[in-house]
Amino acid sequence: MITSVLTVVQLLLSYLDEKETLSKFLSELETVHSEALARGFWELNDEAAQNIIDGILSYDAIGYVSVSIKAEDGVNFES
Repeated sequence: MITSVLTVVQLLLSYLDEKETLSKFLSELETVHSEALARGFWELNDEAAQNIIDGILSYDAIGYVSVSIKAEDGVNFES
C-alpha cells in the first residue's frame, strides 16, 4: 500500500515538473520568435515568416504552429 502511494506521489511530482518545464519552454519560444515573426508579416516577407515557422516546427515538442494577427481596425488574419 505504501509503495503504491509513494509511486503515485512520485508520478504526480514528475508530471508537474514536466508540465512546468514545457510551459517555460513555450514561453521562451514565444519571447524569442514573436518579434521576428511579426516583423516578417509586417514587411510582407512571407519567406522569412515561413522560415521562422519552420524553425519553430523543428522542435520535437512542437507539432503545430498557429499565427494570428489582430489589427486595430478589426481585421484579423489567422494562418
